[in-house]
Amino acid sequence: MKKNNLRKMAFVLTVALATPTVASTNTSVVFAATSTTTKATTNVTKTKTNTTQQPTLNVTSQIIKGVNKTYTLKVNNMVKGSVCKWISSDIDVATINSAGKITSLAAGTTVVTAQITTPNKKIIKLYCKITVRVIPMTSIIIKNAPTDNILKVGETFDYNLSFTPSNSTDGAKWKIKNTNIATVDKYGVVTARAKGNTILTVTSTSGQTDSVPIIVEQKAAGIDSVVLNHASEIVLHFTDEMDASTLIDSDNTLKNVMFKRRTDKNSVMANDYGTLTATLSTDKKSLTIQSSSIFKGSYELIISKGVKTLAGKDITFDDIYTITDTIKPRLTNVSLDGTGVIATIEFSEPVNTTNFVPSNARRLDGGNLNAASLNVLTNKNNYVLSKDKKSMTIDLSNLSTEDQGKQFSVILVGITDITGNPADNLNFSMQTDVSTRAQAKVVSAIRTGYNTITVCFDSPIKNPGTLQLGSSTNKLVGVKDPNDNKKVTYTLTTNETNLTGNQYIVLSDFSGYNTVSPGVQTATVNFTVTAEAPIVTSSKLVTTSNNGIELNSLVLTYNKNVTLSNTAGTLSATLRTDNDDITSPTIVYTNAVVNGNQVTLTLDNSYVGSAGTYNITLPDGFVKDDFFTYSKSILVSIVKGIGGTSQMPAPTIAQSTTNPNEINVTFQRKVDVVSAENTANYSIPGATVTKAVVTYNTSNGATVKLTIANGTIVANTVYVVTISGIKGANGSYSAMNPSVQSVPLVENVAPYVVSSKINSDLKTIILTFSENIKGTASFSVYQNGVLMPLSTVSQVTVSSNKVTITLNSTLPSVTNVTVVPGANNSITDYNNNMAAIGTLSATY
Repeated sequence: MKKNNLRKMAFVLTVALATPTVASTNTSVVFAATSTTTKATTNVTKTKTNTTQQPTLNVTSQIIKGVNKTYTLKVNNMVKGSVCKWISSDIDVATINSAGKITSLAAGTTVVTAQITTPNKKIIKLYCKITVRVIPMTSIIIKNAPTDNILKVGETFDYNLSFTPSNSTDGAKWKIKNTNIATVDKYGVVTARAKGNTILTVTSTSGQTDSVPIIVEQKAAGIDSVVLNHASEIVLHFTDEMDASTLIDSDNTLKNVMFKRRTDKNSVMANDYGTLTATLSTDKKSLTIQSSSIFKGSYELIISKGVKTLAGKDITFDDIYTITDTIKPRLTNVSLDGTGVIATIEFSEPVNTTNFVPSNARRLDGGNLNAASLNVLTNKNNYVLSKDKKSMTIDLSNLSTEDQGKQFSVILVGITDITGNPADNLNFSMQTDVSTRAQAKVVSAIRTGYNTITVCFDSPIKNPGTLQLGSSTNKLVGVKDPNDNKKVTYTLTTNETNLTGNQYIVLSDFSGYNTVSPGVQTATVNFTVTAEAPIVTSSKLVTTSNNGIELNSLVLTYNKNVTLSNTAGTLSATLRTDNDDITSPTIVYTNAVVNGNQVTLTLDNSYVGSAGTYNITLPDGFVKDDFFTYSKSILVSIVKGIGGTSQMPAPTIAQSTTNPNEINVTFQRKVDVVSAENTANYSIPGATVTKAVVTYNTSNGATVKLTIANGTIVANTVYVVTISGIKGANGSYSAMNPSVQSVPLVENVAPYVVSSKINSDLKTIILTFSENIKGTASFSVYQNGVLMPLSTVSQVTVSSNKVTITLNSTLPSVTNVTVVPGANNSITDYNNNMAAIGTLSATY
C-alpha cells in the first residue's frame, strides 16, 4: 500500500483577521451594541461584547513530521483592526507566511512569534514552539507492475511502492522518462499514451530511487466506446480504421452488427428500434448508427464474424448495454441563408414540436416590435420542421420594415426530443440582412414533364412570377419548389403540351429577396419529348408484423420518377415452391404508394401466403413517367420464405446432451446442402468447427450436425454462435444474413489421468483424474510386462476424481507396474466428455 501522506494534498486553512460577519436570513434577528438593547417584535437576541478575552494561539507547540509539510497557526480573539506579523526564529528549520502557514524545511526546532499590534498601538506577542522531525528513507521499491510491464494504449495502472523504515517522513516523487509514451501523476498512476518503451522512476525526498521499464503496445482491434447521441442515434468508436464494406450495405443499411433486444430486471422487453442505417466517419473509426424508431431498454450489442479493419483484422464483440435517453435537446446553431431573411434553427437531435410555442419576442435595442413582426415571430406555423426533425426554418421576409435589420430574440418553449426529454427554454437571437441584392438570373429552363417546365435560378426566389410562350399572351404562374427555393415550376396548358422543337419563353415579374425591381428574362426550351419507358431496376418483398399479423409489401424501384395508373388491382403470377410445386395465383394489391422512383404495393396475404419464388407480371402501362411515357410489361421475381421472409430463417442451436463435441443446428425449412455443409458458415469464438453434416432435410425442416474439435470449448458458459450464408433448397430462400445467438455450451475438454500411484499397502492403485468423473471402470494390471492373473483385481471403483483398483493380494514389488484400460472401460466427466486413457505406469 502507498503511504497515505504521499497521496494527500496539503489542505491550507487561512486565518481571517477581521471580525466575522453575520449572514442575513429570513428570521428577524436584532443584535445589541455593547450598552444598548434594541427591541424587535420577534426573535430578539441580545449580544454583549466580551472585553476581557485576550488573543491566543490555537496551539503553543506543534510537531511537524517531514519536510515540505505545512501547518497553519491561528489567532483566537483577535481585536478588530489589529495587525499580526509572523516571525520564525530559525528559517532554515521552518518558514511562516503572512497567513500563519508554516512550511517545514529541515529537522530541528524553531519558535514562531505572532506579533500583534492593536488599534491603540499596543503590541502583544504570542509564541509557539515548532519541532520538525525528519526520518529519511533508507530504501524505496516499486512493488507492483502489470504483467511483463506491458500496458495498452489508453490503459492506466496504479503503481505502488514500499519503503524502509516504515515510519519514514520522506515524501516521494514519480517521474516518466518519455512523457510522449506515458505519463504519471503524483500518486503513481501511469497512463499509456503511445506505442513505445520508457522508464518509470520514483525518488524519495532523501534521494533513494527505484525504476521499472514500461512497454506500451497498441490495443487489439476492437471497440473503444459506445456513445448514445440521442434515442435514435448511437456511435460506435473503434480502435482501428474500419472497412466500411464489412459494416454497411450498398443501401446504407447496417450489416454484421446487431442490437439483440433483451428483457430488463422487470421483465420489460427492449423497444423495437426498427431499421438501422449507418455511416462511417472520414477517419473510418466512428460508425454512426441511426434507427427508424427509438432505442430504449436493454440490448446485447453483437459484432459478428465478417467485420474487419482496413488492415484485414477480424473484430468480434459481445456486450450488454442498457440504453436510456436522458439527454435534453439543445439549440446548436442559428443561421441565415443567402436571402438574408430565411433563418435555420438547428438542434442537437431530432425534436418534437407538438407542444412548441414561440414566445417573448422582443427587440434587443429597446424598441418595440411591430404587430406584424410579432405575428411572424410568435406564430408556430411559421416555423417549418425539417424532414430529419433536427432543424426548423422561418421566413422573416414579412417582418415589418422598421424591424428588418434589427437584433431580436425569441424564446422557444415546449420543445422535447422524440423520447420526451424536455429542452430548457431555448433562446435564439439574430437580425435579418436586408441589404440590396442583385436580381436572380436564369441558370436553366427545361421541360421536365409532359406538362411542366422547370426553371432554375442562381439565387433564392421570393416571387416566382410568370412564364409566356413565344407571342402568346397567356401567362403561366410559377410555383416554388418546397425543397429548393432556387427552382420554379410552370404548368403548361393542354395546347402547349403538343408543341415540339425549340420554343422561346419570357419570364417576368419574378424577384429574389431584397432586390430592387421585378426581373424579366428570356430563354429557349426544347419541347421535343425523347423520354424512354420507365424500367424496374430492382424488386423485393418486405415483410413486417403488426400485432402479430404478417404484412407483405412488394417494393419496386424504377430508373426514374413515376406515377401509378392504379392504386389497387390484381397481378398475374406463377409460384414455384421449394418442393417444385408450380401454381398460378392472382395477386391482389391495395394502397399502392409512390415516392419518387419507388412504388410500394401492399399485398393481400391470402395470395402470398405460401413460401417459394413468385414470378409476377407487371402489365403494360402499370406506371408512367413525368412525360406520360408508360411502362412496358415486365416480369419481376421475389422470394418469400416461411414467416414472410425471402431470406433463410434463422435456425435454433443446441449442444448434444450426450456428446459435447456435437452441436445440432435445426432449420425450419429444407436447406441447400452445399451451403449447409460449408464449415466456413459457422463461427464460435475460440472453438473449431471441423465438420458440418446434414442429417435430416425435408420440406418440414433440416438438421445440421456440427462437430467441434475436442478441447476447444474450454468452459461452461454462454458462447456467441454466428451462422450465415445458408440457403434454402432449390433457391427457395436467399442466403441468410448472419444469425448471432448466445448459446449456453458445456466444455468439451476430456478428463485425463494426472497421476497413477501405488498405495503404501501395495494392494491399491489409485488413478487421479483432472476432474470429477463417472462411469464404468475396467483395468488390467501388468508387472514386468506380464499380465497378472485376473483374480488379482478384486474391485475397481469410481469416486470423485479417482479410480481405485483394489488387488486381492499385495504386489511382489513396486517396480515395472503398468495399468491397461479394458474394453468395457467407459469413464466420462459430468459433461459426458469421454476420457482418453492409454497404458499407465504406476509409481510408488
